[in-house]
Amino acid sequence: MSRRSARATLSNDLRSSMVDAGAFSLMVGLGETYLTAFALALSVGEISTGLLAAFPMLIGATLQLAAPWCIGRLGSHRVWIVGCATAQAICLLLTPVAAIAGQWQLAVLYVASSLYWASGLATGPAWNTWAEEIIPPVIRTRFFARRSRVSQFCLLVGFAAGGLLLAYAKRNAFVVIAFSVIFILSGIFRLVSAGALYRQ
Repeated sequence: MSRRSARATLSNDLRSSMVDAGAFSLMVGLGETYLTAFALALSVGEISTGLLAAFPMLIGATLQLAAPWCIGRLGSHRVWIVGCATAQAICLLLTPVAAIAGQWQLAVLYVASSLYWASGLATGPAWNTWAEEIIPPVIRTRFFARRSRVSQFCLLVGFAAGGLLLAYAKRNAFVVIAFSVIFILSGIFRLVSAGALYRQ
């Protein structure tokens, strides 16, 4: 690979990583933050809502133990990470189905949340390893400091936007619809993130 080609590849990787950071953080701030609030809005009960905050994370943490084996079978960190990111997006896009699932709404929430957390937690170690491979050590500290600022800003924007939309929806009696919009937008942001990961 020529020096010019290597520089162009690195520039693309850095730019795509920034897009991933921003889109991922918008997803977290806008969608992930409000999963339990959505359960309360559906009146599934306080105990079930409390379990929704913990049980899916436990399932997700257990399922992520299979990640090293899966990565070994796939032979690629990128394929695994992009696949998990896409799975997270699908879970968020399907979450609003709970609002029309009747007696199955709690099951839909638990399944979607469990798969969401499993997909998210499974990407962590793989992404750390992959990032070290594509970001040169000489710029790594400076780049990740800037990436962290972008991430934190987008997280705040997502959280604030979700809160403002829900506050407005509560005053005008369309809270469940507002939650559906939030999760659909969050899923779209995660798809943008997955696309950015794929381009690296």
